[in-house]
Amino acid sequence: MGAGSWIARGFGLYLSHWGKLVAGAVVLLLLYIALMALGGGTAYIAPFVFDNPVGMNWDSIKEIPGWLIAALVILNFTVGAMLYLGYSFYVLKLVRDERPSFLDILYPFRMPLRVIGVTVLYALAVLVGLIPGLPVIFIFGIGLSSTAGTVIGAILSALGLFYMMTSFFFGGIALVDQGLGPTYALSESWHITEGRRFPIFLVILLFQILEGLLEAISRAFSNPATAAALYGALYYLLLFPWSYATYMSAYEDLLHEAHPPEEIPMPQA
Repeated sequence: MGAGSWIARGFGLYLSHWGKLVAGAVVLLLLYIALMALGGGTAYIAPFVFDNPVGMNWDSIKEIPGWLIAALVILNFTVGAMLYLGYSFYVLKLVRDERPSFLDILYPFRMPLRVIGVTVLYALAVLVGLIPGLPVIFIFGIGLSSTAGTVIGAILSALGLFYMMTSFFFGGIALVDQGLGPTYALSESWHITEGRRFPIFLVILLFQILEGLLEAISRAFSNPATAAALYGALYYLLLFPWSYATYMSAYEDLLHEAHPPEEIPMPQA
């Protein structure tokens, strides 16, 4: 299977299990909102949590207190990572024709340190991917004021970033699904994505483009509340569950490709 097959299978899963996928996404969203409400400052960070830049601008961002931005970063690397991995685990059960439970969304909270570890290591690995192009940008682009140097450096950094991103993309779900440690989970992701990184990149790119189109459609509405409501509805009712159904279909396919049947780790109960 490749990118087209994963996308089609994900959409087929979305059509056949629309209610469960959307219900899980709504539970995830409600848990996040409840978390924000407990911490206060919902009005500041809701647009970021909803992954909805509609109506946001630099002036509004500058008004956000530094401590709140730091709290959001910590939130996303800890509780946020566990919630989204929990939704991945929930969707994976649907891919495997199993019966998921909303409690599956909370399953990663049983292994908080491991989830935080794999999240931080993944972020560092992606940042490492930027390194190849940085010397070119600084020496030829900034140092020699060369537009060509800046462009070439940016291309090298982008290629490195996407290579590392696709290589370790399934590290988090491998950790939760197979009960691995952070480094072993990233190693497992590297192994199962070997030779299939470009199709994974195409899948990620497709959903980024669709999200951008959704944002553009939302911006067509002059009323910010209407724009945000439209974006949120379409994102959580269609794009978000479809993307996760596709990603988990790809993970399951790659897992079977990389391991003979007798070697495939048993999923967690």
